[in-house]
Amino acid sequence: MVFLVLPLVVVGIYAAELQYINLGGNITFNVDDKCLYVQDVRMQEDNYNSPYSLKKQGKFMPGYINGEFEMNLGDLENAYSSFVLYFNIINTVDDEGNSSLYRVTASTTQTGIDVSVFVDTDNNLIPRGTISPSDIRSDTEATATVVLTVSSPSGAKVELDKITVVITREPEIYSNYSFATNEDGTATLTSYIGDETNVVIPETISVRTVDGQTQYIQGEEYRVTSIADASSYT
Repeated sequence: MVFLVLPLVVVGIYAAELQYINLGGNITFNVDDKCLYVQDVRMQEDNYNSPYSLKKQGKFMPGYINGEFEMNLGDLENAYSSFVLYFNIINTVDDEGNSSLYRVTASTTQTGIDVSVFVDTDNNLIPRGTISPSDIRSDTEATATVVLTVSSPSGAKVELDKITVVITREPEIYSNYSFATNEDGTATLTSYIGDETNVVIPETISVRTVDGQTQYIQGEEYRVTSIADASSYT
């Protein structure tokens, strides 16, 4: 699990209809592994200006999400009550060539402040990586971009240390399998759809509901102890 804790932002009105935002300090990333590499952070001051690179400004040093990155933006003028941060992420593979999907959520404990976050992919997940850490170069294409929008009433003080972005490893979805679950914590594999000749049956599974549909996923809620009649398989 990755926790992204952002620094304090002070917002004040210094001219009619013009909002000044002051950003400074560190972005702190905490993570239990080193698979997500932050290639660049970009800032968009309003809905009309194109995002500019903090790396090119010398205010951000690329690296893995496992430490502190300086992001002192200085004084910014913004005539709007929101701003957007774009995190260009490279997802890497481990020594065995494996990689995971990641889900991103955001929340704040500050009343009156709204935050939202999404990933610029069709399924709103950071895709699996295809590159090893040693192969990352300055021009390596990002796997995905995490987009964080912060909105506030005009003149409010936005406390970014009260905003948390959580990046969690998405479990494997066993979309080709169906299971029957039992009250004793066991499960029976009831069907498999596919053309694999060597089917690996998971030892344990968990169950969740997404958009009204049941999904069998990687987890330890149920232990798979039996297989239904072979006529169930296609």
